[in-house]
Amino acid sequence: MERGELVFLRPSEILFSEYEIAGRFADYGDIHQVILRLTLHPCLVNTVPTINVSNRNDGEWHTENNRRLYVFRVLERNGVVDKIQVNVLKRALFRLNVEDGCHVRVSGKGATTLPHCQCKHLA
Repeated sequence: MERGELVFLRPSEILFSEYEIAGRFADYGDIHQVILRLTLHPCLVNTVPTINVSNRNDGEWHTENNRRLYVFRVLERNGVVDKIQVNVLKRALFRLNVEDGCHVRVSGKGATTLPHCQCKHLA
């Protein structure tokens, strides 16, 4: 993976690159259990791998790490985090599959999508 500059951004400043995310992490299990664990133990936030972002020449930050961004967006909205450290890629290594990147939907059996943006779709 390309290593770039490490900077701090608010999760709400970063846009998603997909419409939908899986409700589970391969290593960490259920995405909402991860959110609960980090909410109860904010000191563990730094154990989550750094998100890679790129500036798509339009002044907007995008990531392919959509599940991690969803977790951080929920935590930001709930007042658990303010800014997170991100790795700024020198060039975009992924393509965008979304129109605006504002929000995602969590998929899977019985999945719920928690509020993670300010748009009308998830108010």
